[in-house]
Amino acid sequence: GDWSSDVCSSDLLSRTPVLVRAGGIIVLGGSCSKNIYDGVAQREILLFPSPPSIALSRVGTTGTFTLIEDDGRTNAHTLDGAFTELELSFRILCEEGVESVEVNYAVVHAGYELLYEVIWFELPKGDARRIAAAEGRRAVVEEGRWGVRVDL
Repeated sequence: GDWSSDVCSSDLLSRTPVLVRAGGIIVLGGSCSKNIYDGVAQREILLFPSPPSIALSRVGTTGTFTLIEDDGRTNAHTLDGAFTELELSFRILCEEGVESVEVNYAVVHAGYELLYEVIWFELPKGDARRIAAAEGRRAVVEEGRWGVRVDL
């Protein structure tokens, strides 16, 4: 597409730029104030579907990411299978000329109790498409954020 960004701008010098291809997914934990375990009770998923002007010709475009969660402290994930594996996914839908981004997850392995109940999803700034939960998933909307309740 014709999207561009100036990664050398002075505004970006205080942050680390990340370049993501269409279909990419980035998983973020919560903020950590004391140690790395502070941020484990939240997951925010940044979705990068094709830009809206391009996506219309690519309805059905998808993105997937395998997320593996464990306690992060012990070897219980290898010794006892104490981990949970989720396959996160999205796809572009178009109904009556209006695009939306459908999100879903599949539980591949459920050996570890997650420390969060909702996975929050976000599109790039300026992307006004609606996020929708896949059939059978429970959507959560809270303080302008959009998520899906995780049932193991």
